[in-house]
Amino acid sequence: MDFAPGRSITAFDVHPVAPVFACGNESGIRIADGHGTLLATTRYGEGFLAQRMGSINCVAFHPHRLAVAATSSLSPWISIYTLNSEAGSGGGGGGGIGGGAGGVV
Repeated sequence: MDFAPGRSITAFDVHPVAPVFACGNESGIRIADGHGTLLATTRYGEGFLAQRMGSINCVAFHPHRLAVAATSSLSPWISIYTLNSEAGSGGGGGGGIGGGAGGVV
């Protein structure tokens, strides 16, 4: 799993049950399996009302579900993302991370 050259990981978490981990940096969040195979990435929208994350400060998995919470430098929100395993299952289709704002920090 690669980030762009010269970019460091600013957040990391391992799921307590599933063999997956999440990494975050200024380019977004990536989730991979135990072999390093990329499973999903965040997809930022475009336009005036699109969510802006900035550099990811923290990622944390839900203890029982394939969901990750994230905070960032540009947002006062905690965003919750779920790993979509089926195309059309909301938030961006297969291989993506669907999500939205959770609550104010």
